[in-house]
Amino acid sequence: MLPIPPESRSRYARPGAYALPRAGARQRQGGSFMDLLGATAQDRVGVVFIGVGLVAVIYAALNLLRVG
Repeated sequence: MLPIPPESRSRYARPGAYALPRAGARQRQGGSFMDLLGATAQDRVGVVFIGVGLVAVIYAALNLLRVG
């Protein structure tokens, strides 16, 4: 296995960066429906487009099954 050059190491997350929060850290409970869709307006628009695309695919698949 090749070693990672030192200049490339800084681009990667440090080990344990995504570990579980500490026991003393407060976790945010609940949240609004808009928070579930995304943090920004751009994220929410993306989720809506994904949902519309999913509905279109399901509609097309059901039409293919019905028409044959």
